[in-house]
Amino acid sequence: MTAAELHGEGVTLTAGARRLVHDITLAAGPGETIGLVGPNGSGKSSLLRAVYRVLRPESGTVRVDGDDIWSPAPRRVARTLAAVVQDTPSGLDLSVWEVISMGPYPAQAPAGDTTEDATLIESTLALVDAVALADGPFDRLSGVSGSGC
Repeated sequence: MTAAELHGEGVTLTAGARRLVHDITLAAGPGETIGLVGPNGSGKSSLLRAVYRVLRPESGTVRVDGDDIWSPAPRRVARTLAAVVQDTPSGLDLSVWEVISMGPYPAQAPAGDTTEDATLIESTLALVDAVALADGPFDRLSGVSGSGC
């Protein structure tokens, strides 16, 4: 898989009569990391929700590799674009390992069923020093539910 290019152009989001963000433009090249900085309530999370296709912009576009993310079917977009969000829905009773194994799901069956998949998941967990968390509940990770480990 190759890294994708992300562009948001003139993105405006509203909720009812309230404007969440207005005429925002952002860009991230392949492999580039960007940060959104601002005070609480300034629209950072709302803009990210537009980027990962949860909030549809009132105006403007979000494009990945030149394609508007609202044009193709959600499953096709998920092959290029994914998000691990801060808050998880209640009742998500999955282990860290199970969540990681769902990573390739949009492109193929879930991982974790073969020795090769298990080795890849183990090495990834080791890379981020999280092997000890593999069997624990995903929703207890710090930053996922706010409850911490």
